[in-house]
Amino acid sequence: MLMAPAGAKANNRFAFDLHAHLAAASPGENICFSPFSISAALAMLHAGARGDTAAEIAVVLRADPSTKIEPARLQDASGKPLPSQPLPFRMANALWAHDGYPIRADYATLLRDRHDAEIRSVDFIHDAEPTRRIINDWVSRKTSGLISDLLTDPLHPLTRLILTNAVYFQAKWLTPFDRDLTQRQPFHLESGSTADVALMHRRLYGRYAEGHGYRTAAVEYENRARMWIVLPDEGRSLAEVEAALSADDLMATWSAAERRQEVYLWLPKFRVRARCELAQTLAALGMPTAFTDTADFSGMHEPSPRPLVLSDVIHEAFTDVNEERTVAAAATATLMRAGAGAYDPSNPVEFRCDRPFLFFIRDAMPGAILFMGRLTDPTKD
Repeated sequence: MLMAPAGAKANNRFAFDLHAHLAAASPGENICFSPFSISAALAMLHAGARGDTAAEIAVVLRADPSTKIEPARLQDASGKPLPSQPLPFRMANALWAHDGYPIRADYATLLRDRHDAEIRSVDFIHDAEPTRRIINDWVSRKTSGLISDLLTDPLHPLTRLILTNAVYFQAKWLTPFDRDLTQRQPFHLESGSTADVALMHRRLYGRYAEGHGYRTAAVEYENRARMWIVLPDEGRSLAEVEAALSADDLMATWSAAERRQEVYLWLPKFRVRARCELAQTLAALGMPTAFTDTADFSGMHEPSPRPLVLSDVIHEAFTDVNEERTVAAAATATLMRAGAGAYDPSNPVEFRCDRPFLFFIRDAMPGAILFMGRLTDPTKD
């Protein structure tokens, strides 16, 4: 289990809020991000926020204001941490504080005990470039080298604290696609042209449902996680489905898909990498105060003449899908400165993903969206 059911529901709603902004900013482009990673980083940020700053972050994370935000962590039903090594999904958190900056001991303890975070002391003033490389190396190790340069720009000399989250997912399909059945076939782009892509094919007895203007099917991994695909109906654009689809509607459709259906699935092999700076997006979603001189992160540090403000939130994600497995990784950094059922023997369904679609990787329990994306052109990496 990665989070409580209520936390998973909030994470999924946040995923759709964020996707709407990213999709609007990059029309027609491939998208990939990990709402789970971003939520985990913002949960650590929220733990040190107070007043309006904390309230706004909670609103963005779709958290119940009457309850504490539960940290995203690998845990069993009783809340005890799970060992990460045997699992196909792993995550890591860290706090990087400038040497001598007065971080509150109770905040450091909270991150260490509840968010399983490493606490690191670095020098953002005299060793800014080595520190940037150290943080990037940490992210690279935690993502098996898939995210190797999260922090691309020189660190600002007023940087005092950085929170990082890294997640890595690798799982084999419960039943692999047969390589001999993969064929080069046309993928219909929204421009009206086609691209020649490697289309995998297999028959499966899986979860399938029809929504308003789309169909959705799941492909299971060995660990019981699933990739859900949302394919627009013929004659309906992906943009139309994105505009009409909400997290609650899709969760309800997925819940109705528990009965197994025979599906003839065609799915392109693809790789998607995306990077985004989320300051403007998060401010627009409802947390502008964190990026201003009126931010209150007094729960993070002892009284200081120059309190912290959030300068940026940087995120990068990668997904690779082929006949045997899926590999996905993501990392998020918040940069802070001193500032001012049974088989149903019905007729098989043909599910040909030869046009733009959405994809989701969800954990088995309680169903949090770990990765989410939009594939408009499989030929673009």
